[in-house]
Amino acid sequence: ATLTVTTTDDENDGDTSNISALLASSGGTGISLREAIIAANNTAGADRIEFNIAGSGTQVINLSSGLDQITEQVTIDGTTQNGWTEGSFLPIVIDGNDGAFDGLNFAATADGSEARGLVIRDFGFNSIDIDAGADNVTIAGNFLGAFDSSGAYVGGEEVGGAIIYGRADNSTIGGSTAADRNIIGGGPNGIVLLHCDWRHAHRL
Repeated sequence: ATLTVTTTDDENDGDTSNISALLASSGGTGISLREAIIAANNTAGADRIEFNIAGSGTQVINLSSGLDQITEQVTIDGTTQNGWTEGSFLPIVIDGNDGAFDGLNFAATADGSEARGLVIRDFGFNSIDIDAGADNVTIAGNFLGAFDSSGAYVGGEEVGGAIIYGRADNSTIGGSTAADRNIIGGGPNGIVLLHCDWRHAHRL
């Protein structure tokens, strides 16, 4: 099933018991990223989260607290927002406001998930955390750490973060095309591999 995020507001007042319920009763100003993740977690099977936020230019989702851990297979695709341009303009910005939490956290049960075309910045912990056991996860085409929508480094304004990757198999960080390459910077580490076994596939 597919959910479309329609607001930058960090609200949670819709019916997130499953995707169908949220589509029928979104509440507030529309469907938020927080609501979409919770509803996807509560819906069995692979899901997609896309973006169609009204207006042109950069759309900043300012978080007041950490997003729920992703526990089901989901693709979060920022390339669906109006204005996205391969490798040069990523309009969806997820800003942690220096909170003491991760940006996106993929649990061990989130096999096959994907995060693409997003700016994830200003998190006190990590931009993305992939838990041990979350296999076949793809992290591609993102600006992670301390960047604006154009990929310009703004380290004086936004703190950085890293991708933390636990023991998992067959996951991909980046890729060989401009659309797949992540830009990571602004923190003490870029990609941290924890307890990984190189007999398995880790494509960076």
